[in-house]
Amino acid sequence: MMKEISVQEFEKIVKNPSPDVICVDVRTGGEHKDVRIPGVVNIPLEELNEHLDDLRKHKEVYVHCASGNRSRMACEILTKAGLRNVCNVAGGITAWHAQGLPTVCKKGGTKPQMPLVRQVMVVAGLLVLAGMALGTWVHPGFFGIAWFVGAGLLYGGASGQCMMMKLLLHAPWNRRCV
Repeated sequence: MMKEISVQEFEKIVKNPSPDVICVDVRTGGEHKDVRIPGVVNIPLEELNEHLDDLRKHKEVYVHCASGNRSRMACEILTKAGLRNVCNVAGGITAWHAQGLPTVCKKGGTKPQMPLVRQVMVVAGLLVLAGMALGTWVHPGFFGIAWFVGAGLLYGGASGQCMMMKLLLHAPWNRRCV
């Protein structure tokens, strides 16, 4: 069974750093830059296997993400790779925020909001649905909206450069810290 601790217990560990302990955030680099827990290292879940040797140097590894799902997967990966004393932080940074615990933010402020990746999914989904509905009931030319968004998502996935995300960064609700 996977070891798990609360954010209150995690706060005590973060406040009293030890060279034998490492606290890891497995969210994406962008999520980590937007808001992070002080003293926590960012190793995105998809890069975890590349850092196994570094993580083995520590006696204890504490892992968190946004809500606890990715950190549970990370704990499973680390345990299967032979690391012991791996611990999941229940609820992740969402629970951390809910307890009013301190974070370091990109642009000041402390109010959590929807991560940019999810904002892109919501906007893309709405545009595709609107294009399909308008194309069906108003004029077939509106199907072009769905095609355009689909092409943009394909380009973003292939190149790693999401134009919609770049636009959303300038939205008023994203000018403050997460």
